[in-house]
Amino acid sequence: MRKYWPILIFTAIGLLLNSCVATEKIVRQTDQSQRQVRILYPQRQVLDERELAPDVKLVLAAVIERMRGNRHTVDGVVFSPGRPHDLTEDDFTYEGFDLKLIDLLGYEPERLSPNEADVRAAGLLHFKDAIGRKASTYFAVHYSVTRNKIVIEESAIAVIPPAYPRLEAYFVPQSAFAELQQDDLRNFADLYAYTRLSAEPMVPTDEERKEREAYEKMSLWKKVAAGTKGRDDYYIIVFCMDRLASGSELKMTVSNTMGAVGQDLAEVVYRYEAGWRTMIAGGNFNPDSRSNHFYANVQYTLDPQGQTEPIMVGSFKNEKDYAPPQVPEIMAQQQGDPIASGAVFLNPDSPQDATQIQNRLRQLGFFQGPVDGQFGEQSKNALSRFVAAAGIEGDGLWTLEVQKKLFAKQVTLNTGPISSGDKLLDPRRKSDARLIQTRLRELGFYSGKIDGLFGQGSYRALENYTLATGAPGSGKWNLDVQKQLFEGTGQ
Repeated sequence: MRKYWPILIFTAIGLLLNSCVATEKIVRQTDQSQRQVRILYPQRQVLDERELAPDVKLVLAAVIERMRGNRHTVDGVVFSPGRPHDLTEDDFTYEGFDLKLIDLLGYEPERLSPNEADVRAAGLLHFKDAIGRKASTYFAVHYSVTRNKIVIEESAIAVIPPAYPRLEAYFVPQSAFAELQQDDLRNFADLYAYTRLSAEPMVPTDEERKEREAYEKMSLWKKVAAGTKGRDDYYIIVFCMDRLASGSELKMTVSNTMGAVGQDLAEVVYRYEAGWRTMIAGGNFNPDSRSNHFYANVQYTLDPQGQTEPIMVGSFKNEKDYAPPQVPEIMAQQQGDPIASGAVFLNPDSPQDATQIQNRLRQLGFFQGPVDGQFGEQSKNALSRFVAAAGIEGDGLWTLEVQKKLFAKQVTLNTGPISSGDKLLDPRRKSDARLIQTRLRELGFYSGKIDGLFGQGSYRALENYTLATGAPGSGKWNLDVQKQLFEGTGQ
């Protein structure tokens, strides 16, 4: 990062390698040696401020105040003068960003005497501001604790770029900017707020829907005669709502096809501001074209100097959303909820976003594991079961379509002969018993072997399930219990 990078790295490695419970993770692969450097990360603890040890809470409060530009001091905490502290950036402070989540990767106290301890800690701080921007920062600290004060000996931070950045795109008439002076939109937040106020609404009105329906019923020749309407000078403005590292890259191309290939139709101007990226292109077009469509495609490279390949993170078309209107109650819910509508795309690699996905899967009965912000195998299996039950084509991966169906107010799930009750399973039959045992295990009630022998352990799991969920039967197998147990599985 800067001159204190070695301190940050060696402090982190010294802390993390000595942790008791660890999982192996590849963090970098160098071009020169073609060897994989591995660091043992301790099991992550996603915490809020109330769960922190008092010394960690005070130290992080002091660290964050420095990150925000030294607005206040924290009583009882001092930074050791003359020691390395790398907590500020030349062009950015975290003023205006609220701390939303603490991801503690390691905490190692060592008692030196009855009244003194030496502590090393490392983790991630996740911030969010009023307009929805998110920033994640790695921290490593080394400090001493005595009865009277805490002395921070060494401290450093580093920006953690997102694995899959969130994008928001808008079509704005160029005339909206005609009267503005150069200093009117001084920063990202000003431009974002003004763009949202001035942008073309991309949800069609009832009149526009009727016009589109009439147009679709025309013959080819009438469509040609109708021509294109509403062409004007517009800007396409795309905002990245996650803070990127200085080496990460976003590239936007305006093309006649969706994806990374196709004819380049417009020049793109990039605006860089302390990790916040905006991409702007202009042209004469209709933001709700009937036929002359183009796509603003955005690719992201996490580390251009390393071995990461560009990935497509957004493709925006100049056409309003003419999908059939949904039930008014659902529509109102989705218009008010940026996640359900797809305006905000969650990233399962982000602890905050993974927590939301896990909570929703749990509400629908697909996930029974800990809501810890780690989207591991248990979470992925739960997502795959939801995708199958919701009738979504694909291999169970996280997509925008999956997100919109998962967070819809009313979720429609497929039913099969078991979940509908058309077929009653018999626990005395091995094949049926295996299905019941598997489902009870998925929900966290059964930990025995899937052997098709529905014995004492299986009945105890069934009884615990009926008690926990209020299912009828008090541990006895019947049709009502079966329908509730397999509800939403599509089986």
